[in-house]
Amino acid sequence: MESQNPKAHDGFLLCVALQVSAHLNEVYLKNLCAFARNFLLSRSRNNICVVLFNADSARVAYPRCVESLIEARSSGFMFEDPHSIIEAELANMLRDAPMVTGATPSTFDSIRSIASGSSPQLSQALTKCICIANKCMVVSRSQSTAVRVPVHSRILVLGPGGDFSGQYIHIMNASFAARRMHVKIDCISTGAAPAPMLEQLADVTDGFYLQISVDATESQLPVTLALLCAVDAHTRSFMAVPKPGSVGYKSSCVCHSKPIDIGFVCSRCLSVHCQVPQQCVQCSVRLVLPSVP
Repeated sequence: MESQNPKAHDGFLLCVALQVSAHLNEVYLKNLCAFARNFLLSRSRNNICVVLFNADSARVAYPRCVESLIEARSSGFMFEDPHSIIEAELANMLRDAPMVTGATPSTFDSIRSIASGSSPQLSQALTKCICIANKCMVVSRSQSTAVRVPVHSRILVLGPGGDFSGQYIHIMNASFAARRMHVKIDCISTGAAPAPMLEQLADVTDGFYLQISVDATESQLPVTLALLCAVDAHTRSFMAVPKPGSVGYKSSCVCHSKPIDIGFVCSRCLSVHCQVPQQCVQCSVRLVLPSVP
């Protein structure tokens, strides 16, 4: 069996969940694609996957075919220029998005017309990243026994965040699944306001959370990606990684998607309600408040 020590693996898989919002401009995308090229060329077995998500859906933008990641694990090389591929998929996503009104000649002009009040589908993007990491598990054969050894993977969530209260249960389930697979989720928020849900994701999976102001994105983002996101877990253990402060784990009710301090938990699916309903919103089981003697 192959060792699961991070030092025993040459390279790792990085899944980038990129939020498509009004903050995404051409310089932003060029910096990310430059990082992706350097990351792929730094080690022969480094692999990267980019998942785009907006308020409508989440889709894999790079590589063109997920199976190429598995082939790259055996061949030791995978490289396609990410910029043209990601920008083409970004244009397809915007063309299918109902929140973009009117045809505009530029992809980034369409991005700036996205409504700011919509809730991005972070849960879908995380689920896709976790499934891709699980699919890229290495099959190591020892005599007649086949053993699946996880590829050392990491997820990077990149974007300004938003209102994820309606996806609270799905996002937390994804974070627990990533933790079980030993996949760290790093979160870089490029919005003006803090993103509590991204802080929780990083804290649960032992990743890092970093907030970069919109004005400093062009100067700080390339440095952050190169220093913190391009290195493997063993190398990063010697670095001064940003530590999360006091993380607030205030949950959101499934009935109104609002943060609450005190709620009622379903005994079957553990969903949190702000009031005692006749039946659970998630699993539809009939709920009865126990009588106090």
